[in-house]
Amino acid sequence: MSMRNVVVWSDGLFIKPQHFQQAYRNQEYLINQRVLASQCYSYGFSNLSVNTESLSFGRISLSSASGVMPDGTVFDLPKESRLPNDFAVPDGVVDQVVYLAVHLEKEGAVDVTENFLDASGSRYWIDDIEVKDISDAQGDFSVIRIGKIRTSLVLEKEDRSSYSYLAICKIMEKHTDGSVRLDKNFIPTVYNAQASEVIQRYLSELDGVIEKRISIIASRLGNPSQGGVADVSDFLILQVLNRYYLRLKHFMKRRWPHPEDVYLLFSDLVGDLSTFDEKRMPPANFPHYNHDLPKECFEALSSVIKGYLNVDRSALAESLLIKEGRFGLYTIAVNDSSLLYSADFILAVKADLSQDVLYKELRQRLKLSSVDNISRIIKLALSGIPLIQLAVAPHQLPFHAGYSYFKVDTNAEAYRAMSGSTGFAIHISGQIPGLKMEFWAIRG
Repeated sequence: MSMRNVVVWSDGLFIKPQHFQQAYRNQEYLINQRVLASQCYSYGFSNLSVNTESLSFGRISLSSASGVMPDGTVFDLPKESRLPNDFAVPDGVVDQVVYLAVHLEKEGAVDVTENFLDASGSRYWIDDIEVKDISDAQGDFSVIRIGKIRTSLVLEKEDRSSYSYLAICKIMEKHTDGSVRLDKNFIPTVYNAQASEVIQRYLSELDGVIEKRISIIASRLGNPSQGGVADVSDFLILQVLNRYYLRLKHFMKRRWPHPEDVYLLFSDLVGDLSTFDEKRMPPANFPHYNHDLPKECFEALSSVIKGYLNVDRSALAESLLIKEGRFGLYTIAVNDSSLLYSADFILAVKADLSQDVLYKELRQRLKLSSVDNISRIIKLALSGIPLIQLAVAPHQLPFHAGYSYFKVDTNAEAYRAMSGSTGFAIHISGQIPGLKMEFWAIRG
């Protein structure tokens, strides 16, 4: 038997309560189907407040709750009906989700009861209210009977097959003193992200991390005096972060953001940032959106995003200033001592000579060592730290026509002299026509 089809209103019909009840079921069904067609996750809390004081006494209690049940039942507690009775947490309860529940409609079953505390499966309890006739300025008041929604709190382990329900919180444990500890990172079933403090915290934290990262990258790109060469990825990352920074600001100010929209925003950011990761793709087996219990997916997204953004993306190539002294001596200060153990050093040289001739001249005339050791190298006519000729310029460096590139052999025995040194020293005997030099550190 169909309980949702439209009522046929005809002339001379003897109207009974069943006609209005069927009309109500039909209208409710049509509304629910239209809403589901536009948004499959159209249920959840729009507002939720758990009374934290009652936890000390081993009880779960709500201060307020409003929203829509998965079956389409709308509730607004305590404004439109009574709050559910407090739930006394039994001893030994561990890792249990607590749900706000309402009985499902049952075909042919009585839907109303006179008593809110009735143990029957009725969805509504009857109350009397005084209502004014608003079609007349002098309208009379009349008492009418209304049905208010009956809700209750149930545990995850209980049979919920006859209920429509929404997750409220998760009990981690009940202490020996009777108090209850909840999962602080639990996200209830919401269709307004502002109803979840955890989602709001994720948005706020991500906003702060992105703002800090934007500031660091923008400062590096906009300050050429630092001598750093930005990889093209720096510009692309900055473009990505600037775009999501503005979108995050919008979501934080938005009156009614849906949690799935927040999930999609986070997952889009993960997808874009994964391009700059070594694997070049998002993590495998990434958790899908779970509207009923969204904690896991948001936790994973937040962790991955923070991991991407906390990677040190300092300038890949840093130009080190070469200071020319007397008698063919040049010094290069290395202010960041960690570079001596983690970076590759490149000497770029240009002269009015062919590359082959220049290479021969440098092999004969150039000596490279630490600032402290260069005098000894010159005096004893030692070879110093070897240079390896490169066929092409490293991709991290800006292109300059006519330059030859040499890599400092950091694996050579002579490079050990750089340990604890304040910088490099170069000595060139004699004159090389049109000599120009640049010295670069490429971070590993």
